[in-house]
Amino acid sequence: MVARSSINSLLLRVFLKLLPVTPLFIQVLYWGWLLSLFALADPDSSFLTGSGRQIILEPLQALYRDQFSWTLSIYGSGPFVKYQWLSEVIFASVHAWGGPLLQVILVGVLALLAFLFLPFQYVCESNRTYLKLVSLFIGALALNGSFFHIYLRPELFTLVLLSFLFSFDLASLKRQRLAYLLAFLLFVLSANLHAGFVLGLLYLLLLTLHALFFERQKLKTRAVLLLCSTLGCLVNPYGFSLFAYLPKLFFAKVNQYIVELLPLTMRDLFTSEYLPFFWLTVLTALIIVVSLFLSQPRQRLWQNLPLLIFASALTFGAFLHRRMVVFACLALLYAALAALNSPILNSPYSGRQSKLERVLLLAGCLFCLVFGASFSAATFKLVLPMATIGFQPPFQALELIAKERPAGNLLNDPQYGDVMIEKLGTKAQVFIDTRFDAYPYGLIRDFHTMAAGKEGWASLIDKYKIDWVFLNEDYPLVKLIKTRGFIEIYHGQGACILVRK
Repeated sequence: MVARSSINSLLLRVFLKLLPVTPLFIQVLYWGWLLSLFALADPDSSFLTGSGRQIILEPLQALYRDQFSWTLSIYGSGPFVKYQWLSEVIFASVHAWGGPLLQVILVGVLALLAFLFLPFQYVCESNRTYLKLVSLFIGALALNGSFFHIYLRPELFTLVLLSFLFSFDLASLKRQRLAYLLAFLLFVLSANLHAGFVLGLLYLLLLTLHALFFERQKLKTRAVLLLCSTLGCLVNPYGFSLFAYLPKLFFAKVNQYIVELLPLTMRDLFTSEYLPFFWLTVLTALIIVVSLFLSQPRQRLWQNLPLLIFASALTFGAFLHRRMVVFACLALLYAALAALNSPILNSPYSGRQSKLERVLLLAGCLFCLVFGASFSAATFKLVLPMATIGFQPPFQALELIAKERPAGNLLNDPQYGDVMIEKLGTKAQVFIDTRFDAYPYGLIRDFHTMAAGKEGWASLIDKYKIDWVFLNEDYPLVKLIKTRGFIEIYHGQGACILVRK
């Protein structure tokens, strides 16, 4: 009877803990369903997987020279830097272990870790018990605001890095040497996962400057943390060349033509993709203003100043480049939680936080994520990449190319190039793919001139000695090039293959 009473008591506790977060579990279930449809829809995911597979097979060759494009070997200039090589290896390994479904689950786990689990851990360490549910609500809003860009891409690792830095103040660790080691190792990983590690360094720089003016007792620790983190970034296959490559990546001329780098307009804010980001921005601003009036304004302002500045800068950057919306949502989430964590809004201290609720939240979310993704994958065929309204992968054309590849130089659509790299490996030998930072700007400009059939397209076909074309049927060049002696050998799934007679 005693054992049965204990079991009933435990079940009751579990039920009471799960009841408030049941809507969250339903939301995570829905996220899992959507991720199976869209997480692999970006053609970049195909390239990343194919490139990672090649790094595993031939690490030295794959890390220091391009193996997928015939144009880069002839027209390429400057250093070759795979600034996200470790992410590529992880994506390829996950695909080898569990196929596309495991890749989808990886995307979901990283997103939940950044937007839900780490923020929940952040508020659980305080004595504001009401913040736990609030953190889950705002975290869900932030993730919904980012969901339009939650793909199998290395940005996910940067989101986890930033969420960790927002959640844990390494300078507060009693063992400073351990803090320095953790910072060093964290940025060793981050610098090899994604170029977004720069955001982490900028945030640590803000913390150091804040300590210089307002928290002198933490200045030495934060300065050494920044130094250790910077040194950790140098532990990569390219050394300082990684930093030298970043200006080319961030400020390339071609960036002005990339859709996800275009600025946001007022009309965009009220579309389904960006509306959650708009409401998150408004909600965070209201929370900050109210908390400054209800608590001790100067104390709260100076204490959270680095996070508020960082969130404001990322939000401003999101309006300039919509790709930054994801990072802005994460920073706004933590800015809202920091503002809510004020003395006047404090609820009674509940004592030591129970680990049960953390375990239940983690287990429940993972179960719902995996179930939703698996059910969706069983309903719709899960492939890499997934088809969308804007992009139809030309799998049948790729089968034809794999069996009997036309001879000579190829001119191809950049997104088709991504899929070719994943399916054909080093045999792809594309003209271009979506690694626009790796290609000379002149070559990218020439591609658009040819594909759009603009003045001079014919001379460029001769300049690059194009022998066959693999493009979407909507490109004007598909019709024009037939006048230059090219014949169509394939037409299907929106793709065309034309070869020179």
